[in-house]
Amino acid sequence: MARLDPERLRGVHSFPSLLEYLTDVLDWPIDECEPDDLTFEWDADSLRVEGPQAEALSHGHVRQLRSMTSNQPWGIFLVEFNDDRVHRGLLREILRGLVARQRRDPNLPAWQHDNLLFICATQDYNRLTFAHFRGEKTQKARLATFGWQQGSPYLRTLCEFNLPALRWPSDPADSTGWLKAWAAAFDKEPLTREFFKRFDKMLEAIKADLEEYQSLHPAAAYSRAQLLLERLLFLYFLQNRGWLNRQRDYLLKNFPSSTVTGPWIAATTASFWRGSFGPWRQRQAATPIDWRVSRFSTGGCSTMTSLLPRPCGGRIIPPFASATRRSP
Repeated sequence: MARLDPERLRGVHSFPSLLEYLTDVLDWPIDECEPDDLTFEWDADSLRVEGPQAEALSHGHVRQLRSMTSNQPWGIFLVEFNDDRVHRGLLREILRGLVARQRRDPNLPAWQHDNLLFICATQDYNRLTFAHFRGEKTQKARLATFGWQQGSPYLRTLCEFNLPALRWPSDPADSTGWLKAWAAAFDKEPLTREFFKRFDKMLEAIKADLEEYQSLHPAAAYSRAQLLLERLLFLYFLQNRGWLNRQRDYLLKNFPSSTVTGPWIAATTASFWRGSFGPWRQRQAATPIDWRVSRFSTGGCSTMTSLLPRPCGGRIIPPFASATRRSP
């Protein structure tokens, strides 16, 4: 699957530019006419959305993108919010208003809950989110999302894994294949496999360095290499939250000019970094770290102590190792 150009994604800042992206990049056959003529509105009453939830909708309605081919299996909806939040609870209310059920106007069209694609935009299109409900029952359907914020440098995953799956199908008559292809845009399995592939590759490279240049036993080298990568992932998480000097590029910016006792290295991990980082700096990083590994990290952690190694039969086992290699 070809990777998309992130620069085109950065140009999406309004409904017309969104339509242009969907047409030019994802090959959606959207007619050339006024944007308002491409959609029709669902007001809050039709969706049975009330009170504060309805007030969060821009202009008090949701727009449906008109079908672009006969027997189109997907219902595509644009949900614009009045503020800077994507209201997940409101999306679930909208979902209930679009699926077939009792006490609903039978004259309105209806969809299966997992045949709906929501394109959500916050105020001024500062954040765009693609959303999809999946599961066997509407009441228990899980919401899967991916998206980006204006000015974000982190678009690689979107352009490589998510958005390419939403290209217009070569055979729109194949409804089953179309449903499966677009649902794959929200599938985290390919991303997870790629993460572990890169993680294992870097782990083996660092382990080999530690064995060669510090004469560590393979078990000790493995534990130290894994602990190092885990701490890098944790630091990347802090950076992504803006907690490293409020700089989103703190690690890449400071790593080349840092020393092993530099201020960006936490005191609690200084002894480990001196032991494992020193020889790499002396050799000018014979095994350069693949920083793309850390960009897969989207989770958090509860305490710093969860990152400390634990003894296990004479071998230090980092928490990530014990979690991922635990028997099911």
